[in-house]
Amino acid sequence: MKTSKYIRTALTVALAAMTMLLGSCRDESLIIYDPVKQGVQGAYARMVDQPPATAAVASFATTNFVFTAEVVGVGTDPTKVKSFDITVQLDDPNSVNLKPAKALGSITSFTLFSDTQRPRGTATFTGAQITTLLGLTAGDIVKGNILTFYTSLTLTDGRKYDINNVDPNLAASSAFNAPFFHQTTFK
Repeated sequence: MKTSKYIRTALTVALAAMTMLLGSCRDESLIIYDPVKQGVQGAYARMVDQPPATAAVASFATTNFVFTAEVVGVGTDPTKVKSFDITVQLDDPNSVNLKPAKALGSITSFTLFSDTQRPRGTATFTGAQITTLLGLTAGDIVKGNILTFYTSLTLTDGRKYDINNVDPNLAASSAFNAPFFHQTTFK
């Protein structure tokens, strides 16, 4: 009787130990990656200065297109931002011949802005620079044409954010100044 009680206790302890050991094993392929739980946060560029909504055809060559991007989602470390890249495209609503977008430039130098404690960088382009880049003459730009600027934010860890992967809540809110997409209509 004493022996069977001992064997029963030993088997119970062994079974409990095996259950704990087997229960601690898991199939890693079944785990759903959740960036929020992993501490990964997305980023976007809040536009402090952005291209004008309208521009006059007559003064386009001297119009300044200023991009001042303040990066949200990287904390206070400007070295986490690799670049804020800007491409431009001229859209003619009256034509089916859409010219491809071309790389206008990048912001690659970011400094910590004291008021917000966020990395901030600026780039300025003139209408003349844009005209030359797109291979246009002053006569090619007419009322109703639209300059479309697409931007993307690249972090030093390789993550890239643009209009294709921005949160819809950001894109729909004027508080965030149209992340990654800006238009200037010629009047």
